[in-house]
Amino acid sequence: AEIKDMAFGSDHALALTGDGKLYAWGSAKWGQVGLGATPQNPQKPTMVKGVMSGKVVTSISCGSLHSACLTSTGDVYTWGRGFEGQTGHASKALDSQTNDIITSVQLLPKCVSSFVETKVVAVACGEKFTVCVTEKGEVW
Repeated sequence: AEIKDMAFGSDHALALTGDGKLYAWGSAKWGQVGLGATPQNPQKPTMVKGVMSGKVVTSISCGSLHSACLTSTGDVYTWGRGFEGQTGHASKALDSQTNDIITSVQLLPKCVSSFVETKVVAVACGEKFTVCVTEKGEVW
């Protein structure tokens, strides 16, 4: 398949094909490749399946040790190291100890629930953060 885009973290990479498939390779230490509890680090591009099967990915980004993607429906998925909150999976309804457990390491792509009713049009990762832009022009 034709490669449409690529993104690079500290020691992992993502590739996006023209038909919206997501591939990852490199270090899986913090789950940043999104392939689950992989005992080894994939050295060649490996398709990210599971929850991403059937989804059309339109945009990808890598932080230092986490990753994010945007789908054609405007959903944001993140995975990898989340100790600093960069995956966006914390909940205001939970205490800090529970949030620390939930957000520490996400081994598989997970939809960011904060945006379930909001269409996101852009996502970008920095070293330890992720920024999203909604269709209304709001920056999160």
